[in-house]
Amino acid sequence: MNTVSTKLGKIDGLYEEPGVYVWKGVRYAKPPVGELRFKAPSPIDAWEGVVNAHEFGHECPQINLFADTNAKAEKGTDEDCLFLNIWSRTLEEKNPVMVYIHGGAYKSGSGSQNIYHGHNISYNHNVVVVTINYRLGAFGYIHFNHIQGSENRFDSNCGLRDQVAALEWVRDNISAFGGDPNNVTIFGESAGGNAVITLMAVPSAKGLFHKVIAQSPAASSLATKWSTFASTEFLKSEGIKDLSDVLTIDAEKLVDVTQSYFYDMSDKMPGCLGLCPFVDGDFLPLHPLDAIRNGSSEGIPLLIGFNKDESNLFTKLAARTGKNLLISTPSQVDAYFSNNTHLDKSKILSSYQSQYPQNGYINRLGADIAFNIFAIQVAEAQSAHAPTFMYRYDFVSIVQRVMGLGATHAMEIPFVFGDIHAGPMKMLYYFSNTKNIKGISNRMQSAWTSFAKTGNPGMNDWTQYGISNRSTKVFDNQDHIVHDLQSEHRILWEGLSCYLD
Repeated sequence: MNTVSTKLGKIDGLYEEPGVYVWKGVRYAKPPVGELRFKAPSPIDAWEGVVNAHEFGHECPQINLFADTNAKAEKGTDEDCLFLNIWSRTLEEKNPVMVYIHGGAYKSGSGSQNIYHGHNISYNHNVVVVTINYRLGAFGYIHFNHIQGSENRFDSNCGLRDQVAALEWVRDNISAFGGDPNNVTIFGESAGGNAVITLMAVPSAKGLFHKVIAQSPAASSLATKWSTFASTEFLKSEGIKDLSDVLTIDAEKLVDVTQSYFYDMSDKMPGCLGLCPFVDGDFLPLHPLDAIRNGSSEGIPLLIGFNKDESNLFTKLAARTGKNLLISTPSQVDAYFSNNTHLDKSKILSSYQSQYPQNGYINRLGADIAFNIFAIQVAEAQSAHAPTFMYRYDFVSIVQRVMGLGATHAMEIPFVFGDIHAGPMKMLYYFSNTKNIKGISNRMQSAWTSFAKTGNPGMNDWTQYGISNRSTKVFDNQDHIVHDLQSEHRILWEGLSCYLD
């Protein structure tokens, strides 16, 4: 019963409590190594016999964003990393499919991290959950085609292309695992939230998914000129002399270069992830927000939102490590506005400084630039083309309150996946009311899976988002509805782009 027959061959999985089948480390593309480094993913060939899918595959090579924040895969990292994982409660039915794209600034993370395991969602709501790996950092998001001597050796947006390849694999094979290829929801958080929004603008992804859930989507897709700048700066990194070095350098060394480069670019391009999806005129022809405004995802329901205190986590970590992932210093504020000359610096800063004392305005400005305003603008855009639902996550545990984290970035993930004991975040829920936490998790998980099944979160008070009401569901000990969330900041940024233009 654990062995299924796909179009490519047979795959043997496991049956795990609480009553869910799981297939780990399923290869969806050829290893992107050797001549395939920096190239679009290649489809895998069919096989004879049975492939064992009992262990997670390698994570993709990656930096460590902050010490001790990223769980390790069972097999460590390797360039041979294009694997996916599947959880399914039953094989007989054709159930909705939820494909999760992990976050990590496009430079870390994997689909095998235990905070993303899909057993609870699958068992509780009878959906098929898929998590994926995709190439990260320089391996997935470097733009070298503009440099003399590249000779088409590099494909653009390889990490994004990996995600499309994984969705193509799901379309072709998920029915063998009890999934419905005609009812696929893509969902993701942070960089993963940006990824699912970006896929809404990718022509070749059309038809591969039918609904989208974006949790705290980062505003990080780059215009071509900025991706060109980013890659030119990368070639100035210590240990990199020219393009031939990038092609032949050891993967571990390339990760080390990316680690240093990432934090250097946080000062040169603050508010942006540097190595991330970029407009290449072909695979990604327009910035995602512009494409969505133009109707690129007509008829695709969207559930989107963010957390009340997104940037608190990064402020705390920056104070501990001296590394600024988001805008968190006055010099970064100045650099951001120097890069974005289309913005009225004095008007925007005056608005934030009048509401938040001393340097507190930087924290709120950084959150709005990185996450909040982008989410609101995407909701405004897509609501003209399909049912759209907006949320905000506000719950703060006792430990989070004492630590000054508030409802910060990524805190909703264990509630969506239904396991607050997974990963390093479990200590945040010591001393908390278990009944309250379980209630919030149940409500969020029910809303996410109801949306995946029907395109509606299934809560009577949670109506569609539109410019006439701007209805937003707030998840907390006592859920409630607000209208026109952050109206002053929404109006301030109206018609403006907070991303690098």
